[in-house]
Amino acid sequence: MDKKVQTEIFAERLNKALKARNMKAVTLTKETGMSKVSISRYRHGYAIPARGKIISMAQVLGVSPMWLLGFTEDPSYDSLSEADKKRDYLANIIKIMDEKQLDDMIKFAQTFVINKKQDQTK
Repeated sequence: MDKKVQTEIFAERLNKALKARNMKAVTLTKETGMSKVSISRYRHGYAIPARGKIISMAQVLGVSPMWLLGFTEDPSYDSLSEADKKRDYLANIIKIMDEKQLDDMIKFAQTFVINKKQDQTK
């Protein structure tokens, strides 16, 4: 995923989670131990935190780190089955592919998924 797109998605979801919990950014700073400047940069799409900070923020906000990062549409990602997590992950990757990547993915699916399934039914 493009760094700029991921930063924008993170900012959007961070703000959405704050609003859903009726939480102010200052509360998030206190709960996570992060600075006001850092939280502001994340909320406005100027930066994305390191993995440990993402996990800390997700725990405080009661959402999945994968959701904050834009890799799943379900904020309660942890409740999904492993197969559904994989489907959700692939669906989100497909959303950000350019046309050439989509064509390559279709060729891959036709070659390795559809043909293999047909061979198994013979």
